[in-house]
Amino acid sequence: MQSLSQETRQATDIRITGTSRAAQEIRDFARRASKFNETLLLTGETGVGKDHLAEYIHSLGADGRPFVPVDCGTLPRDLVESHLFGYVRGAYTGAGEGKDGLIQAAEGGTLFLNEVANMSIELQSKLLRVAEGRSYRKVGGTQEIQIRTRIIAGTNVDLSAKVEAGRFKLDLFYRLATITYQIPALRERPEDIEPLSYLFLKQ
Repeated sequence: MQSLSQETRQATDIRITGTSRAAQEIRDFARRASKFNETLLLTGETGVGKDHLAEYIHSLGADGRPFVPVDCGTLPRDLVESHLFGYVRGAYTGAGEGKDGLIQAAEGGTLFLNEVANMSIELQSKLLRVAEGRSYRKVGGTQEIQIRTRIIAGTNVDLSAKVEAGRFKLDLFYRLATITYQIPALRERPEDIEPLSYLFLKQ
């Protein structure tokens, strides 16, 4: 690895690693996106780094605010709503004291919903309220809670196809896809293999 170019070494010092034109375009997009509070939809194959790009965008304008990643594919189905929205005391059997959810944990920062296509239709309807009105209710609660949180969603599937199949809400798709960015796979930017390998070895 001693033959690494200076350009390659410098490229590993930033969050989006790479020397290719595609990597530079990703960094440029991140800088532009960080200046606005619009909802973002990041698309691309599994492993392209949707979570890393979301955190990078957040970090460019975060100023110490929280970044809360949520993998919608791993949350237990019977508990996903209480995990996201929190719950009030007595909301269901075993709910002793009330608890804040992940949405509240991201207050003022960024909530990253990865693999959002895995959400049930029912949960999509509740997320639509959050995305549209920046408000939600805890499970079992009646109080409307206002938030100042940016939502970034990620998916490795074609959401428009899910909409056509009736498995994803059209209104939520339009709300999440205010700004959409397709992340290219590594095989489309082979110049970045060397600096990424160097970064992994350093880690």
